[in-house]
Amino acid sequence: MQPQPGPGFSTSLTSFTSLERPSKVYRGQWVQRSPYCKASQSPLGLSGRAFNALLGITLLRPRRLERKHVFADEGGNRPAKKLPNYMVRILAGVILGEIMGPATFAGGWPFLFAYTAVVYLISVEYSRLTACVLEPPPVRAQKWALFLVSASILLAAHCRVLTGIFECAAVTLLVLLLLLQGNIRPQDGSPPISFSHIASQVFGVFYVGYLPSYWIRLRALAPALPDGAPSGFLTGLLHIIRWPLERSIGCCVCVSCVLCIIAADSCAYFGGKAWGKTPLILVSPNKTQEGAYCGLVGSVVMAVLCDQMWGFPSDTRMAVLAGTVIFCASLLGDLVVSAMKRDARVKDTGSIIPGHGGILDRFDSYFFAAPVAYFCWYAYLKYHARLPASLIRFKP
Repeated sequence: MQPQPGPGFSTSLTSFTSLERPSKVYRGQWVQRSPYCKASQSPLGLSGRAFNALLGITLLRPRRLERKHVFADEGGNRPAKKLPNYMVRILAGVILGEIMGPATFAGGWPFLFAYTAVVYLISVEYSRLTACVLEPPPVRAQKWALFLVSASILLAAHCRVLTGIFECAAVTLLVLLLLLQGNIRPQDGSPPISFSHIASQVFGVFYVGYLPSYWIRLRALAPALPDGAPSGFLTGLLHIIRWPLERSIGCCVCVSCVLCIIAADSCAYFGGKAWGKTPLILVSPNKTQEGAYCGLVGSVVMAVLCDQMWGFPSDTRMAVLAGTVIFCASLLGDLVVSAMKRDARVKDTGSIIPGHGGILDRFDSYFFAAPVAYFCWYAYLKYHARLPASLIRFKP
């Protein structure tokens, strides 16, 4: 006679001991396979009756069983196993690095085109977020206006126009806002343009166009690396993977900044998963103080390693300082996007990158890191290396 579950237990557990074929078979770590499956033995290697008897004992702990249930289809087939989330994140990061890495090392027009494509995707996701919180939502043409204005900022930075680009871009976008949305008649009788519309457009051109333009400025720093730099290991590695190499400080500090952000994000993610207990801030409930400390350590360690590989600045203290400020700026960018997503009541800004979400979810740490890194290295070259301002210039 098969053991029956006691009172108060879940009736769904009776399907494990029933010999009738259920419409949906529940499977668990300790649960017997259906007699209609090829493998009729339990995962413990017991026969059907012995396992049913063992099941009657384990019914004393129903929560443990219910937590391990996995659905199977009517044919008794298990669903296909999915890769763990961290593996998906790593694979997506490798593919993204294979796309952006050669452009970053090459610099010039390939670098500009690659980051312009990123800015386009960012403008699409930013417009989608603003449409969730603004009433009436911006017209579709405003998304293209934001992208074109932001792309013009990147092009101006590439052409060494360093002053006045944000002001001109903001004025242009506000004029387009008036022309494109000023004559719309909302059904509820509200004005077509509110203060929130104006603020979102000004912040949008700052966030989507002006901040990313500092990656163009950072990459275009002209002074050459010291003699003997970079190291033979880095040169050989780039030769194996067939990536171009430009021996300039701009290439060095740009790649080092990217690697510090990647190290900070990865260490913060895995450190928070392993040891995270204390919440960091209410804006982003999933972030913990322990994860932030791990991210800081990862960024500093990566900055020191880059100093050894590139041979610049050949100063451990400066490398530690650069790793620290880059981490703080990347954390700020992450929290800003978290605040925007909470206001729009969305979990991710998109789904274009598996395991990460949208472009904003992946590149949120990069926005504020580029200006901080640019001014950090500019000050170092001017005051510590004692290079005149005429030498700290963009390459032609």
